[in-house]
Amino acid sequence: AWLHAAIYTLDPPHTSIGFSVKHLMITDVSGQFKTYEAKVELDEKTNELKGVEANIRVSSIDTENAKRDGHLKSPDFFLCRTISQHSFQKQNRQQIRNG
Repeated sequence: AWLHAAIYTLDPPHTSIGFSVKHLMITDVSGQFKTYEAKVELDEKTNELKGVEANIRVSSIDTENAKRDGHLKSPDFFLCRTISQHSFQKQNRQQIRNG
């Protein structure tokens, strides 16, 4: 299966890294990170996701609310002045469905 693995670099104009969280158990707040570099490893024969690697600039967070974004960039959450980037790696075998 290793011979069929391919690594794809995500193209930010055609992809996004987003999130959705519950706020006060009443509503969902969604947002995204605008600046990132990421790649995925996919077994093209079995359609299994083998791994993900991402470097995300946390100061690029956008929830479409400037006040909330400022709070998220503060020491209460992401410490943007101290930590400018978060890295994420996951090695996994996960079947991907088409459609």
